[in-house]
Amino acid sequence: MISINKDTSTDIILDLHSVSTIVNPYYVFKFIDANKWYTITTNIKDISPTPTRYSQFTLDNSVLLALHTGEAEYFVYEASTFTTDPSLLTLIWSDTYRCTSNKTYVNEVYYQGVDPSNNYDAPEYMYGDDITYTGVNKIIIK
Repeated sequence: MISINKDTSTDIILDLHSVSTIVNPYYVFKFIDANKWYTITTNIKDISPTPTRYSQFTLDNSVLLALHTGEAEYFVYEASTFTTDPSLLTLIWSDTYRCTSNKTYVNEVYYQGVDPSNNYDAPEYMYGDDITYTGVNKIIIK
């Protein structure tokens, strides 16, 4: 299991050299959202100074912001080219991750226009240090 703190830059250390079948592969990570609402697929460059001993990856802030806290699965694929095309990827690793944060998350967001009856739900999370919300996990944005 890897631990990911979405509040800070996170490095992941894995031994992928021992399971890779391609010389100098490109790696693609697929994270299953902890709430199982979606998946995040991203190319991540191996920044290890000694890739024959271990692989080191830094998660991009856009990936960190998209992850929800909790435990879920991740998968690592290899490819001979820079791609996320599933037909060109080979699964080489899978495990679980635990994502933590000290920030506040809100389940539902309501955007309120001039007319208060013109509300609509947004299927997204709001996230930050100073978010306040009602007891039913709703935030109003005017």
